[in-house]
Amino acid sequence: MLLIDIGIGEETLTSIGGADIFVAKFEPGNGFRWAESFGGIEDDEAQAISMGWIAGAKNEVENTFIIAGTFENEAYFQEHTLVSQ
Repeated sequence: MLLIDIGIGEETLTSIGGADIFVAKFEPGNGFRWAESFGGIEDDEAQAISMGWIAGAKNEVENTFIIAGTFENEAYFQEHTLVSQ
């Protein structure tokens, strides 16, 4: 279990098993905004994270991030389940 507490906000992230990935958002002046964990029952590893802006489905500019890494068996990313081959 990982407890992120920086005085302004608090979020508790619980590992699904093994080592999981977590991403947190901080904003200048507002500090901690949110945190999210990802992974499966085996060890998962984020090896690179890219952040930027993309055009959304209706040509709206959206802030996004991409995580590249490794996992074994299954990994859970919000409502999506990925299965290794």
